[in-house]
Amino acid sequence: LLFDFDAIGRFNDLKEDVRILSDDYTRLVPVLGDGDPDNAFSLVPYEKGFHLLYALERRVGSEAFLSFTRAYLQEFKYGCITSEEF
Repeated sequence: LLFDFDAIGRFNDLKEDVRILSDDYTRLVPVLGDGDPDNAFSLVPYEKGFHLLYALERRVGSEAFLSFTRAYLQEFKYGCITSEEF
């Protein structure tokens, strides 16, 4: 239950960050263009990623989500993929 309250607080922080940042910097994968990458850094992509995974877990249930997560980590444990490949 405390985790749910933490998620709500983080979602409120995310909404505020999205309100004040440029659209290019609020995407799950920010568009850097010719801008300074330091200006694009924020918690927005991390929070969006967290809330995506949190919503998926809530939708399919903790047991199914954990099973998927274990299989996913086993498949990609010695490699990496891009956001687009995920």
